[in-house]
Amino acid sequence: MLILLVSDDSAFTPPLQVQGNTLFGQSDADYANKLEESKKSTSGYVFFHCHNLVCWRSKLQPIIATSTHEAELIAMHLSSQEAIWIRNFLTEIQAAVTNTPLDELLDSIDTKVAIHSHKLAPTMLMGDNLGAIHTANNPVSSKRSKHLDIRWLKIREYQEQHRLICKHIDGSKNIADAFTKPLPRDLFAAYRSYMGFSGPETPYQPLGQQ
Repeated sequence: MLILLVSDDSAFTPPLQVQGNTLFGQSDADYANKLEESKKSTSGYVFFHCHNLVCWRSKLQPIIATSTHEAELIAMHLSSQEAIWIRNFLTEIQAAVTNTPLDELLDSIDTKVAIHSHKLAPTMLMGDNLGAIHTANNPVSSKRSKHLDIRWLKIREYQEQHRLICKHIDGSKNIADAFTKPLPRDLFAAYRSYMGFSGPETPYQPLGQQ
């Protein structure tokens, strides 16, 4: 679901408006949720367009993952489905989407990207699990991936079609973590600020400059 942020709360501070229109997302999972009797893992994702938060979700996974690797891959699959939906929506309204290098995305919110056309560049989907990123990027089956449901590997096809690019990021910069489990106060406040929800005690700051 694409959500436009509208709030009358005076504590709400939107992210800085920047030149450029990068669409990127982050995905995470909490393996075998301790608060869930079924031991299903929790998926979380966030998506930004023009560095503004447009979509987020926290959802219990449909099956019991047998490893952190599998839980993270399922979360990436769910995130990729949302990414494709957003891309289709942007295509319908003829919105251009360009790419910003990963380092610039994470280090500064003030990245400037030139807009050249209405053609959508691949959407960057970030995750903090190296095993899941490797599986998503590697079309060859291995002992770790041959048991996985084929639907969780759909993300490979999206990459072959140049609709997605899966990249690894440090766990401390994965904002989607806030949608999978409780976090330390300072870390949660930093993620909340980057998403544009901040009060006087936590003024907005670009991720990486906390």
